[in-house]
Amino acid sequence: MGRSQRAALTRYHLPNMWQERPWSRHEDRPMTFDVRTSSAERNWNGFDAFLYEASAGFSEQQFLRHNVSMQVGRPLLVTSRCNGETLRRLQVPGDVKIVPPGIPRVWETATATLKLSMYLTPALMHSTAETMGVKGNRVAIPPQLHVRDPRIEHIGWAVKAELESPDPLGRLYGEGLGLALASHLLCNYARASALRADSRLSRRRLLSLLPS
Repeated sequence: MGRSQRAALTRYHLPNMWQERPWSRHEDRPMTFDVRTSSAERNWNGFDAFLYEASAGFSEQQFLRHNVSMQVGRPLLVTSRCNGETLRRLQVPGDVKIVPPGIPRVWETATATLKLSMYLTPALMHSTAETMGVKGNRVAIPPQLHVRDPRIEHIGWAVKAELESPDPLGRLYGEGLGLALASHLLCNYARASALRADSRLSRRRLLSLLPS
C-alpha cells in the first residue's frame, strides 16, 4: 500500500480515532451563541435556564454553578472533554450533560445546534441536600458527558416550554422545576460519604414539584 493510500485510509478512519488519541481541537472556530430566550428577567431563585443556538466550532467553559445541558435541536456529532474524559458521539434530542462547578469543559461540533442549559447555584444544591438530610459539603456530583435520564429530560422539556410560553406559569413554577432537578441530581448522581436512608424529599413533596 502506497503512502497516499495509507494517508487516505487514515483520513477516512479519522472519526474512529478521536477517542484513541490525546485531545486536540478539530474545529478552529470559536463557537458563537445566540440566546433565544432565558429566565434572566424572571428572578428565579437559585435556578436559571437559557435556550440558545450554538454555531459550529469549539467552546471552552468553566462554570460557577452546576450545569445541566440538554440537546433540543436535531441530532449531530459532538466531541466533548471534561475531567480527563473525551467522548465523541451522536447527540439526539433529550441527551444530557452534567458538569459541576469549577471543572473545565470543552466541546465542539461541525454544525450549528440548539441547546437548553440549566444552572443550579451551590446554595440551592446545599439547601436541598440539607432538606434531604445530607450535609451539603459532603456531596459531590461528578461530570457526566452523556446521560439518558427520562426525569431530567421531562424537567428539561418543561423548562423549555415555560421559557417559550406566551403565558408562563410564573416564578414559583420555575423555581419548583429547579428544586426538582436539584433533588433528582442529589438522589441519583451525587457521591456522598454518608447518605441516610431517608435522604430523599417525601414522595408527595417531590411529585408536587415535578411537571405533570
